[in-house]
Amino acid sequence: MFCSILGQALHLQPLVQWVCELTAHLLSSLPVYSFTLATGAWLAKDASSLAIIRELLILIRLWYDTVPRCRPTLSCSMTYDALSKLYKLISQVLLSVKESRPVSDNLLDECSLISTQVSQCSVPSPHASQNACLIGALGVFISIICVYGCG
Repeated sequence: MFCSILGQALHLQPLVQWVCELTAHLLSSLPVYSFTLATGAWLAKDASSLAIIRELLILIRLWYDTVPRCRPTLSCSMTYDALSKLYKLISQVLLSVKESRPVSDNLLDECSLISTQVSQCSVPSPHASQNACLIGALGVFISIICVYGCG
């Protein structure tokens, strides 16, 4: 039984990596998204989407605590826990959105530093053209979860 669970968990590693990279991108782009109507800005302002991303980060942490090979590769340093930082920041953004208040300047500053704190190869630039596709794909993914998992 454990072997089949291990095998299934290893197949989820690309999804784990993708969710973490997209979360890092969303957070690092938050200063841009707060002032424009750029593609994907809705995701940073939608409480249900942010809550799902937050829950996915919890699941990812549980998976890689159980199966270390599922760990996302985000941090250049082994001492820096990028997943905890992503979780903390996405939680603060979610709280701001739920309370209908603007994201604080300190939080925006912290979010803008994400791209320097995690591996540069895994977090695309906030202005890259492929980001619209990634954010659109996450929107579809969240819609599927809401239809089949929340209903």
